This record gives sequence, structure tokens and C-alpha cells, in this order.
Amino acid sequence: MPVTRVENLFQIRKLLLLPYPNSPSFDSLMRQEISEEMDIVNATNNSGIAWATASYQLNFTPNQNTYQINVSDWGKILYVVKATTNPYIPFLPVGFDDVSEQNYGTVWGWFNNSYAQAFLLQETPERMSFSRVGVTNSQITVTINPVPQQSAQYTLVYLPGYIGNDDPLETAIQLPEHAELVRLRAATALLPGASWFENETQNSERRKELAQSFAFQLQRKEMLFDKYIRGINKPRMTDIEDWNYAS
Repeated sequence: MPVTRVENLFQIRKLLLLPYPNSPSFDSLMRQEISEEMDIVNATNNSGIAWATASYQLNFTPNQNTYQINVSDWGKILYVVKATTNPYIPFLPVGFDDVSEQNYGTVWGWFNNSYAQAFLLQETPERMSFSRVGVTNSQITVTINPVPQQSAQYTLVYLPGYIGNDDPLETAIQLPEHAELVRLRAATALLPGASWFENETQNSERRKELAQSFAFQLQRKEMLFDKYIRGINKPRMTDIEDWNYAS
């Protein structure tokens, strides 16, 4: 079953023993929830395994070789494929170049979108270079060099790097099996703004009690999550005997 964002918000308040409605405020709860979700996404993105992917279609025209990637959740590029007209090999992989080491030149027309191209090449002659242009208000751009001389369609598969604030409350979070970790992290961060009593001394004592309880639970859950992340990209090792071992 998925774990939704709104479910987490209610569970965080329960972990905090149902403080006053505006202590912490709904805005604080929501911002902290998104922050914790983003930490989970970043952890999985850095694991080396694609746990959540998105794609972007780039339509190339010969008179332009630099394009802005108009998505709001760009993170890391995984791979790019180019559509061919060959029904048996419909796509060819596209290699990457560092933006400072591009191969300038021209890819002549017979290389592009030809039926035989997929049989002749293991990857396209053109390569892509990704970069962020600008320090503030930066734009994600891709430059294609050498420049093809025919139109083409590319599919860019990437890891999303940002969770939008406009996502609905019914949005299901990533890795629901670690939802309790997200809730505990959020509840711990929100403790300073939580209030249950009119008396601040009582509030302070309650925060200390909950902080100790959360620390006890987080120590175990953080360790389990760390092992989970470190283990998701370890392949199973299998020994295979020589094909003629029994001969």
C-alpha cells in the first residue's frame, strides 16, 4: 500500500502527541515533510541504482544544437537514446561528452535516421553534453556535437532531483517501507515549535522526553536505512562452471 503525504502529516502530529493545532503550524509540517522526502530521494539517487526515473523527449533540428531542458524536477541524467527507423533496433544509445571536451564537427546525413544505422553503429556518432547555465536562475541545457544534419528524436531518461511544492497531498512518497523514518526525522526537527501546555516549563519537559524517545528510535532506523541504501546496488554473485566441465 502506498504511503501518502497527507497520511504522514497526521502521523507526525501523532508522534508529537497531538500538540496545539498551530504548534507546529501546517506550513511547518508541510515544509519539513517535503524536506525529509527530498533527503530520501537524494539518498537513493546517490546509490547508483535508478529507483525513480523520468523521461524527456528532445526533438532535434539541424539548425540548432543547444537546447534548454524544460522540466522542473531535473536531477541526474541516466542515459539517452535516439529513435531510428529500424523496427528491429528502434533505438540507439547516445554517448556523453564533458561540456569542456566536446567533439565539434558535422555528422553527415547518411548517418542519421537511416534503416541501416542501427546495424552499423553501436552508438550514435553525435554525443551530448549537459550543463547548468548560470549560478542563479540557472537553466539545464544540452549541447549536441558533432552536429547532425537531419532531424532526430531523442529520449532523455533522468533521475528527478526536486520534489515540487505543488504536488497534491495525496502524493505517495518514495520507499514507503521507510515512511516511519521520514516521520521520525520530521517530528524531531519540529520539536522546538511544538506546544501542548500553556506553561512553557511543561512544554520544555515534554520536548526533552520526546527527543529522547525519538533518538532511541532513530538510531535503529537510521542504521537500517543506511544498510538498505548500501545494499541496493550489490548484485548477486553466481559461480558458473566451464561449459565443458563434465567432459
